[in-house]
Amino acid sequence: MVDGNDASKLANFEVKGHDYDTKGEIVGVNSHLKAANMSNLLHCMTICNESKLIVDEKKGTIVPSGLPTEAALKVLVEKYGNYVAEESYKQFRSSCKN
Repeated sequence: MVDGNDASKLANFEVKGHDYDTKGEIVGVNSHLKAANMSNLLHCMTICNESKLIVDEKKGTIVPSGLPTEAALKVLVEKYGNYVAEESYKQFRSSCKN
C-alpha cells in the first residue's frame, strides 16, 4: 500500500488471526490510522463486496457466505475497525454493511 501522499513509499502490514474471525491484529497499522488512502482502500473493499460474515452462535464462529477472498477482505475491514474507536469509523462501517 502507498504510504501517505508519496507513491515511492510503500507500507506492508502483517495481519494476524485465524479463519474468518474478526479478532486479531494488524501489525503496524496504528501509525497509519489517519491515512486517507487507507480509509479509501477499506471503503472500496467493503462496498465492492457481495460476501457476508455470518455469526454461528452455537459454534461461536464466523461463517463466510460468498467468495472466500471477498469474505477475507471484510474480515480485514473489521480488524481495522478494532483499532479505530472514533464515531466517524462507526458511521463509515454502518454505511458499508450489506
